[in-house]
Amino acid sequence: MSSTRVPLKSEFVVIGDVPSDFAERVAASGASVSEISGRCDMHLVVLGEKKGEAARQEVAHLVGGHALVEHVLTDDDGARLLPTGSVRAVFRTPHDEAALKRFAKRHRAAFVKRNRWQPKIAEFRVQPGDPRAVLELAEAMTRDKAVENAWPDVLASFKRETTGT
Repeated sequence: MSSTRVPLKSEFVVIGDVPSDFAERVAASGASVSEISGRCDMHLVVLGEKKGEAARQEVAHLVGGHALVEHVLTDDDGARLLPTGSVRAVFRTPHDEAALKRFAKRHRAAFVKRNRWQPKIAEFRVQPGDPRAVLELAEAMTRDKAVENAWPDVLASFKRETTGT
């Protein structure tokens, strides 16, 4: 299984509510926008010339602070991964909800829920207005002594291969 996540420099996922004129704002900036199939709360924005953090900030400005903006990620095999805005963390020992909320506060994140089948796994979200990307939050959580591993929750985007048969 691939474990490396590399942010694309000019492709972004916008997660959450966007202003009614969002598509027009994006088009006026010279970028393209499309809805992500099956997810009315997620949009894909592709910028032309600007890249990296400056591009992410431009998209955030177009959203007007109403939604989370994340880089599209790729894995070791080049598959595109679309962050959902959540981070999953596996703790070394199970934590109760109060401890998970304290952990979230320490990492300036929002506690979402604990996995009901795997009590050592919990879900967190980047707080609105937090300039960190979800990948940065996952990396910070991974460095925490209480955490075994943490990763951004993603939707995978695959291309079908055609065969000669």
